[in-house]
Amino acid sequence: MVNLSEWLVIAATLALGAACWRRGVHWIAFLLFLSSVIYFLPSVILLFDGSSLEDVIALREVGISTINKMVAILTAVISIILLGRRVPLKVSIRPMYALLSMALLIGMLTLNTIMEQQRVINTLSLIGMLLLVNAGANALEQGLNIQRTPAGGGLFFLAYLWLLLLFSISVAFYEIFCGLAWASFYSVDNLMVVRASSLYFNPNLFGLFCAMMTVLFAFRWHMSLPSQSDSMLVSGIFIAGLGIFLASSRSLGYLLLIFLLTAGLLMPPGTRGRFKPAMIYVLSLLIAATLSLLWWRIDSSGPAEHFWVLAMRLLDSPVQILAMCLSLLGIPLSGDLGELFLKPETIVAVEGRFMGGERDSGLLTTYDDSGWLGMAAILFFWLYALSVGLRAYAHRRSTEAAYALATVGFCFAVGALMRYQVYPVWIWVALMLAPCFAFWRIQMRYSKSPNRAQQ
Repeated sequence: MVNLSEWLVIAATLALGAACWRRGVHWIAFLLFLSSVIYFLPSVILLFDGSSLEDVIALREVGISTINKMVAILTAVISIILLGRRVPLKVSIRPMYALLSMALLIGMLTLNTIMEQQRVINTLSLIGMLLLVNAGANALEQGLNIQRTPAGGGLFFLAYLWLLLLFSISVAFYEIFCGLAWASFYSVDNLMVVRASSLYFNPNLFGLFCAMMTVLFAFRWHMSLPSQSDSMLVSGIFIAGLGIFLASSRSLGYLLLIFLLTAGLLMPPGTRGRFKPAMIYVLSLLIAATLSLLWWRIDSSGPAEHFWVLAMRLLDSPVQILAMCLSLLGIPLSGDLGELFLKPETIVAVEGRFMGGERDSGLLTTYDDSGWLGMAAILFFWLYALSVGLRAYAHRRSTEAAYALATVGFCFAVGALMRYQVYPVWIWVALMLAPCFAFWRIQMRYSKSPNRAQQ
């Protein structure tokens, strides 16, 4: 039987698909992104229909229904087909992506372990990511040129994403304030750490969404003329920083900061406000932490305590990173370093990503699912993307080239911290990478350099 929430997912996806039907590539990307948000609609409904925290946790443990998964798969497949409908057949199928997909399949089939359903799903997800990058880049390549587009272009999509971001942050605040955040645990200090998931099922997905929005708004700010859309883009970066705070996704938060600083360093000298997005992002985190501490000083119970714990967790994270690095290097935390204290939850978080059968690293999961052959295929893809990005950047040091190169590093690191194979991570990564590949192809084609991107 199909329940009400599943009917809502089906109806919302169909309505979105109808609105994007026979539209351009940007609308198809919009369809993919928004459908990945609609996918989690049943878990969001529980936050507002009077359900208890136990009901919310139970849904998280059971997971999204099969019907929702089928709707998501069909949407992805149809989107890939739509992206390729206006692309000539001779350029739509690029050998590199076909060979890498075959390597993943062969690696999975020849691995000397019991074939499991999850292995198949994981491998198909990676293949879907590769196909979506290829299809998206092909479609964008047909209509883009290397000249800067007017800052007003795409304002509708930016405004829509800004509203979605604002709504997500509001839901995250409500989730923690009303005690409906399912992702919680007791720290070594016997304090309950409550992390918001908002519309995205778990805090790390919410954190990735906020990080992506920051990247998008920061790029558009650097590409726009002064005073054009400044308020929306700058406030978008600020609001996304609040989301990182509420998700308490420290690894993605620091990864995002590294991305913003790296993109600023790579941009040509004289670019306006190269590090302004990074400053706005850090400011939003500090303001959120300060307000949480002040609230706790006024009322040290109930919701105020949850936000205070998030603030202390944020402020303590540099110490934890330093202590973890020293521990990995074998340097004892004693003597002059005696004040550093590596908390057990930090050790669990790090080991959970890279150790054990349930490790979260997407790169290591690829090895588990497809062996050395699949691992080599994915590493080759990232090395190829890095090499093309470096060539394009060396040829013309522009804001676009800087962001494209930094995006490769960001997306690669995402796979080291969380699984590409989890929906919708592979969708989101592909949506970030496809414009980069399209830009590189166009730039290298129309450049006077003899080096051209062939894949």
